[in-house]
Amino acid sequence: MLCSLYVKNYAIIQNLRVEFSEGLNILSGETGAGKSIIVGSLSMLLGYRASAEMIRAGEKKMTVEGVFSVENLSDELRAVLEENDIDFEDSLIIRREVTDSGKNTCRINDATVSVAYLKRVGALLVDIHGQHEHQRLLSKENHIGYLDLYGGDEIKRQVILVSESYEKMREARKVITRLKNEQKEIASRMDEYVRAVEEIEKVSPEPGEDENISARLRVLESAEKIYKYVDESYEKLYGGNNNAIALLSDSVYAVERAGGYDENILRILPMLNEALINMEESVNELRSYRSGLEFEPYELERLNERLADINRLKRKYGEINEILEMHKNMKLLLEGAENLDEDINDAMKRYEAAKSEYMSCAEALSSVRKNAAESFASSLEGELAEMAMKDARFEVRFERKKESEDGFDEVEFFISTNKGQPLRELAKTASGGEISRIMLALKSIIGTGDGIGTMIFDEIDTGISGNTAMVVARKMAKLSLTRQIISITHLSQIASHADSHFLIKKTDDEDMTSTSLTLIEGEDKIREIARIIGSSESETAITHARAMLEEAESYKRSI
Repeated sequence: MLCSLYVKNYAIIQNLRVEFSEGLNILSGETGAGKSIIVGSLSMLLGYRASAEMIRAGEKKMTVEGVFSVENLSDELRAVLEENDIDFEDSLIIRREVTDSGKNTCRINDATVSVAYLKRVGALLVDIHGQHEHQRLLSKENHIGYLDLYGGDEIKRQVILVSESYEKMREARKVITRLKNEQKEIASRMDEYVRAVEEIEKVSPEPGEDENISARLRVLESAEKIYKYVDESYEKLYGGNNNAIALLSDSVYAVERAGGYDENILRILPMLNEALINMEESVNELRSYRSGLEFEPYELERLNERLADINRLKRKYGEINEILEMHKNMKLLLEGAENLDEDINDAMKRYEAAKSEYMSCAEALSSVRKNAAESFASSLEGELAEMAMKDARFEVRFERKKESEDGFDEVEFFISTNKGQPLRELAKTASGGEISRIMLALKSIIGTGDGIGTMIFDEIDTGISGNTAMVVARKMAKLSLTRQIISITHLSQIASHADSHFLIKKTDDEDMTSTSLTLIEGEDKIREIARIIGSSESETAITHARAMLEEAESYKRSI
């Protein structure tokens, strides 16, 4: 519901703020007072066209702001708001500014949004009826949604089944596509994979083998120098009569002899014995290492050839771990290729089963829709007949479209508003006033299923009067029990049913013309209805206005 509207510097509006109520909000005023400008500012707020030319003369910027209550917002609107991380609780504050340079700034609850996004949100908050470009009803894409809303729970349940079976079919199709792409890739690279697997298996490198070979080669290539230095160390420790171990053994013996005269010197003996043990172990290690330096004559050549084979693989395929991983994957692909035909056949069977289920559900949905369409058209014609469109003929036509999550029905509304005229597309046939009445009739028969809380009518009373005007007024009053209606009217029958009545006035001063919007009640309301009837000064008109208000109040209490 639109709670309040603030407009600044839009066309001839200088500064306007209005609080709307639930139910039926009526706007009336003299011709030329600026009633269409109010609808224009609302259109701008909801994301429709706005240009610098609309800015009030002499100003740099125009602003429109609306506060909407969204305590019972639809699932679709909630999803759209959450999609853009718009924080909300019970209300949305929408603000749009346009500068004289043409810059647009749109905000929803202080979050900056694009005009396109604002229009999406606006379409889920308000239906504006009057100018053709504002009417959801004229868009063929929306027709199936209206029909489904009319069909109620039966269609809703069937749509869910169709959506679920479509998802199964879509997933099965994705599996087939993936398997076929995989098969195609393998087929195109089969020879390459086979050659690569054979090449890798011929070498069969082990993890870290290249590093181990490189280390061994460094040893083999320096074997003579290493042997010389190791042998020299060994000789100094253990070779000849005056080797280090012999000298250290003599030192141990000498300390032991000295200890016979002074026991204090014996504290050195453990350290000397430990050094002797370490030296003997070192000799053993050197002897063992020296023996290991012996190698086969062809080992160096063999290792160099092995390292060259491994490096050739590395240049082509990467490090050894990568080579082994690639080998594993290619082997799996080649082994799996043998089973791909069978996998594709299984996937095709699952797809065909899913498609069969989908087609069955979609056929059932289409049947339910076509049954509902007959009742829908009949009910709509009945509503239109009561609103001075007694010759109107309405038809819902179906065409087959590509399978989708809402079935394969493409729906479009056709209408003939005059006797003897052929049925034509709704968007190409109906006038603005007729479209407003069609929408009023439509909303009357589908209830509140579309989740849109506010409807705005600009031309609904075009071409009607008398009893038909009273029928339209009562339909609007009844519809306003479940949603907010804001309507500009020239008819006293409609104005008398207002829950809130606003008077639009145009005032002129020496320099500028301005439009104002004022809530009227009591005698002011009576005089405005009398003015619409004929004259606000005529006692007859005033008496008639009082009677109309009393009759309207009586009717509203009865519904």
